[in-house]
Amino acid sequence: MRTRTENIFLVIFILLNSSKNTKNDENLIFKSNINQKEYDHFVENHPSCSLLQSYKWANIKNNWNAIYTGVYEKDTLVAAGLVLIRPLPLSFSMFYLPRGPILDYKNKELLNFYFTELKKIAKKEHC
Repeated sequence: MRTRTENIFLVIFILLNSSKNTKNDENLIFKSNINQKEYDHFVENHPSCSLLQSYKWANIKNNWNAIYTGVYEKDTLVAAGLVLIRPLPLSFSMFYLPRGPILDYKNKELLNFYFTELKKIAKKEHC
């Protein structure tokens, strides 16, 4: 299992290199606003489970906006992430994924795909 610091560096690396397409992208579908039942079932049953990625955690962070993101492969949820969005001055925002996203970090194609798609949303939100 990776340490938190290793995960942070891995995510930064992926974000910097996420413009490269992978051959598996056609099998993956990124969605936002996953329904609560499906989202929580995935998070609770994943080895990387974290309370901070649960659907209801966004209710505790009530001064943040939230989107529930996920990646599907052949109609099966294979990655999920609670994205908390904090409005900032000058119409900017900050994205925060507490202890997430929940996915197989060994699957580089999935990791790259997730952050490539999340980056598109972040640009729209001026993040």
